[in-house]
Amino acid sequence: MARFTPEELELSAPGDCTRCGQDSPDGRNTAGMCNTCHNAQYYERKAQEKKELESQKAKGREYWAARGIKVGDTVQTFAPSMLGFGGVTVIGKAKVGIVGAYVSAPRYQAGRLAPAYFHKAPAPA
Repeated sequence: MARFTPEELELSAPGDCTRCGQDSPDGRNTAGMCNTCHNAQYYERKAQEKKELESQKAKGREYWAARGIKVGDTVQTFAPSMLGFGGVTVIGKAKVGIVGAYVSAPRYQAGRLAPAYFHKAPAPA
């Protein structure tokens, strides 16, 4: 169970909202906001997160386009072995998301990889 500080307990008691100043007889959240303000802040935060996600996706699409790769194309790189000679060819899909451009390689241990060393995979013969 969460432990609230005395300040949070005081703010959550019925009283005036700290955001809009209206009386909130039904109680407030631990930041002192009425339900209406709490919900409004939640939707503002979600809209900001959505805008940030779209911005990062756009940067990722630009990154792949600059290299002549379309999102969803198969890309590959060579990952050298840290234990000795050789290594492994990693094949994955070019993707975009909150981190911008990345490579999804589910069969490789890391899963999500930085795209810097990947290039377009040759078409299968």
